[in-house]
Amino acid sequence: MVPLLARVYPNGSADVNQFQAAGGPGFVLRELLHIGCLHGDVATVSERGIAAYGEVPVLVAARLCWNTLPAASGDADVVRTAAEPFSPTGGITAETAPSFMALPNVKVCGGSWLTPAAAVVSGDWGRITQLARAAAALR
Repeated sequence: MVPLLARVYPNGSADVNQFQAAGGPGFVLRELLHIGCLHGDVATVSERGIAAYGEVPVLVAARLCWNTLPAASGDADVVRTAAEPFSPTGGITAETAPSFMALPNVKVCGGSWLTPAAAVVSGDWGRITQLARAAAALR
């Protein structure tokens, strides 16, 4: 499962500028990589792979250097570490999905609630199909 590490609109009041100031995508990617939710060997435009996105560019004596993002969030109300997530299982549930789907800029919602572990382990594809159909009917 992927933990909920950021509260940015529509699942929070922060905008993208506040998100960036708190640590931004690099902070979240670094945290997810650290806990094994991302593969470090994924090919990216950076030769150093996805881990490079956990660093920020800085100028030192007119030379481009890369600094590791701080270990702590710049604003824990917006971005959190994997050790202290907003939710250990993500942010969208069967109960909250309708409020997300009501937003004009959200076209689809999903989450682990669509594929409960017990249903997957037991091969209860009918239950998973039922949940997927209910989710599709939210629009």
